Amino acid sequence: MNFSKENLFDRWAEKYDRGVFESDHKNEYPFAGYSKVLSFIWDRVNPKNDAKILDLGVGTGVLSSMLYEAGSRIAALDCSSNMLTAAKEKMPDATIIQWDFSNGLPERLLEQAGNYDYVISTYALHHLNEEKQIEILLSLATLLKPQGTAFIGDISFEKRVNLETCRKHYQSLWDDEEFYLVAEEIINVLSHVYECTYDQISYCAGVFTLKPLLLPLKPS
Repeated sequence: MNFSKENLFDRWAEKYDRGVFESDHKNEYPFAGYSKVLSFIWDRVNPKNDAKILDLGVGTGVLSSMLYEAGSRIAALDCSSNMLTAAKEKMPDATIIQWDFSNGLPERLLEQAGNYDYVISTYALHHLNEEKQIEILLSLATLLKPQGTAFIGDISFEKRVNLETCRKHYQSLWDDEEFYLVAEEIINVLSHVYECTYDQISYCAGVFTLKPLLLPLKPS
């Protein structure tokens, strides 16, 4: 039986957090460094209480719920209704949107140009192919306030050779239907739109920090 991506995550939602944290605790691919990735983003967002934050691929709301409790205003997007139900329980006043962003961003978000202090996304973009990843990342410039910042934490590598080394080591577990981000390639493509930096957090995870260089651009 074939399952859509939405159905796959619906089935995974109940045990998602436990499985991720177990993988992180054992320092195993693909979630080694997960907690440190979330902490990295938290440390850079939390000081600005009452911030308007958009979370792309919110999942069960692990990071966003902490920012929500600290006073941030959260809008959250995910394709899985079960994941969003879990997130809504943690953030009852958040704006929750069910949407598969492999189709781009919903029009209701694109109409909110310059609306967000931060856009965050953790362990979501690797489900999109490289072309879609770039499309989404470029779209974020439209949503951010002039001094806003996007933080993208995901399975990622500084260089392609690092990805291939990890692939070889974890060949039996490697998922060829996922598209892991390579920092030197992403930064090269985005450098005309963002001041873009990358911090490697573990051997298979890191965080991109994107700050628009110009006034927000409308996606083509």
